[in-house]
Amino acid sequence: MQHPPITLRYFDARGRAQFLRYYFKLRKISFTDERVPVGDELAAWRALRDDRSRTGPFQKLPVLHWGDRLLAETLMIAAFVHEVSGDAGR
Repeated sequence: MQHPPITLRYFDARGRAQFLRYYFKLRKISFTDERVPVGDELAAWRALRDDRSRTGPFQKLPVLHWGDRLLAETLMIAAFVHEVSGDAGR
């Protein structure tokens, strides 16, 4: 299955996005794993937070860019990936 460019943006830590990283790697789905550094008192996050094109409508992470789509919130991202991957129909 051909996928559009995919970027997963989350902190440089395991957590709410880790299962998506595992899922993409297990399925051999090419994606950009953009990790926001957590050191330096979250300076990188503070600089990024107000850019809704990168942090979504709620200005939170994780965020998934799937082609020209921007998805926010872990459960919505998981539901979307489940559907477009074809797993929902299996």
